[in-house]
Amino acid sequence: MQRGDVVKSLKGRDAGSIYAVILIKDGIAYLANGRNRTVENPKKKNVKHLEVLASVQDFVAKDTDIRKYCKI
Repeated sequence: MQRGDVVKSLKGRDAGSIYAVILIKDGIAYLANGRNRTVENPKKKNVKHLEVLASVQDFVAKDTDIRKYCKI
């Protein structure tokens, strides 16, 4: 898993939600979907609870672009 991956949450109240990985630090992924979880307020989630769906080349950490990646 790396920055720019599109992931699906497997556990927790957000199970099934699609996010883009903004940052990975110490086994914790910082996630955004461009709407309720923005780049300025990312969700923290253990990488064990995520499934990689796709990888985005030339990743841009803007909310408008992240919405396109996550197809919200």
